[in-house]
Amino acid sequence: MKNIPIILTCLVFPFLANSLISQQPTENLVKAPKLLQTNLRANVPISIAQLHIPNPQASYLIRIGPEGNMLDGICLESSHPELNQRGLTLLKQARYEPGSKDGQPVTADLGIVVQFSRPEQEIAGSVSQSGIDHIESMLKGMKVDDYAFNRSTPRELDSPPQILSQGQTTVPVNDAGDPINGKALIQVYVNELGEPCMPEVLDSESPVITNAALATLKTWKFTPPTRNGKPTYYRMNVPFEFGG
Repeated sequence: MKNIPIILTCLVFPFLANSLISQQPTENLVKAPKLLQTNLRANVPISIAQLHIPNPQASYLIRIGPEGNMLDGICLESSHPELNQRGLTLLKQARYEPGSKDGQPVTADLGIVVQFSRPEQEIAGSVSQSGIDHIESMLKGMKVDDYAFNRSTPRELDSPPQILSQGQTTVPVNDAGDPINGKALIQVYVNELGEPCMPEVLDSESPVITNAALATLKTWKFTPPTRNGKPTYYRMNVPFEFGG
């Protein structure tokens, strides 16, 4: 069974009225990250095409490193769950201009709304650069149907969040190589595959503790979340305590 090729484009969701391509940096950034490619191509399974979903699209929040590479990302909403990872895979292969602060490249988040279209359809696109709040508010008018993928709260899940596996724990050490004690609180998304994504440090006693917590969390795997039997994702706080 053959796949139907489509074109993946990034639609413009302007910040300012009467502006077709409005760009606004992430908070405290002089310049926001920028997608340098808009002619990316992907294949959609024939099963998706047969659903006749109108204007299939997806919203992503991705993290761009100072070298212009994609470090992490998550699908915030989509017309169908099968679009989620396909879009992320393609975005990982794209080229980006990193965000900058005071003239220096920095790690920064980039919100992108993408639309999957057939080749014969008229396509035009650019990037909506924003934080997560803007992306989620812009998609409130997106038509929700039986196939739509969106966020849930931990209480809305079919079963409580559980850790399936914990990989190797990174032990924080001082300059002498001795283990140190400390606490950190990390907020993280858990995607439809049960993978922790896009961590944010809410509190930490030191940069060493922060790095150990982030490295440890990266190796964890959670139960794939569902709501009413359908894939979803959620956000949760994960406390860490080393030593003690």
